[in-house]
Amino acid sequence: MPIFIRCYCDSSGRSPAWLGHQPPTIIKWSEYKEYLAKKYGNQYVSMQYSYAIKYIDCLENPSKILEVPTSIKGNILKALICLSKYLGIYLEFKDALKQHGIKWTTATSFDSFINIFNNSHDSLLKWYREVTNILNDNEKLSKIYAVKWN
Repeated sequence: MPIFIRCYCDSSGRSPAWLGHQPPTIIKWSEYKEYLAKKYGNQYVSMQYSYAIKYIDCLENPSKILEVPTSIKGNILKALICLSKYLGIYLEFKDALKQHGIKWTTATSFDSFINIFNNSHDSLLKWYREVTNILNDNEKLSKIYAVKWN
């Protein structure tokens, strides 16, 4: 994995090096992955690592987080917060998130229930009909119990 050289910028676009703060940070991705592996399980490490690499530009410009789908925003925030802690810029990143109005959004179980209840299930039934033509008889039986409202 290549080494990325990144520099955290303040809201004016100036780097901390220009302001007399820390010089640009060199991220050694292999060391970061080892850091994650010491703290978390394999699947979580994989997710954190891949999101950190993919959305590293959001660490410098948190406003880009507003453009990502809501479904993955929480995972991206977790990955970037973990990376910012590793780099020692967590407080600066946290302030930048606050300046851009970026907040955690978590749906309650009731919100999830309402979304499922209000969702049109026509596409699910269409999918079920298409899949039953492909499945073996023993596989069809489990699908009947999974989708009984047809």
